[in-house]
Amino acid sequence: MIKIHIAIALWAILAAMYWGDWKNFKQYYPTILFVIAADLLYKIFALTNYHLWKIQKDYIINHFTTYLLYVLITFSLSTFVFLSTYPTTLKKQNGSFFEMGLYL
Repeated sequence: MIKIHIAIALWAILAAMYWGDWKNFKQYYPTILFVIAADLLYKIFALTNYHLWKIQKDYIINHFTTYLLYVLITFSLSTFVFLSTYPTTLKKQNGSFFEMGLYL
């Protein structure tokens, strides 16, 4: 089970390296921090008592480590890739609603 979590994190890193707009990273940085903070607050308030799902413990990585892997690497880099590839013109933005629905 640990292999899938690491594979998803590696895929996010490779996607960010390929599709990420690293020249404008400072422009996306506040949004990435917001996503991280919102997910950590969700973990504190909602998931301490009411779990939507539970990750099975493995001998190397536990639930908290897996959660931090997703928050700090996967969610932040996928947000970066989403913002980097977001269309700038209104005409192109209307065509991307399907892609946004898939992302959410």
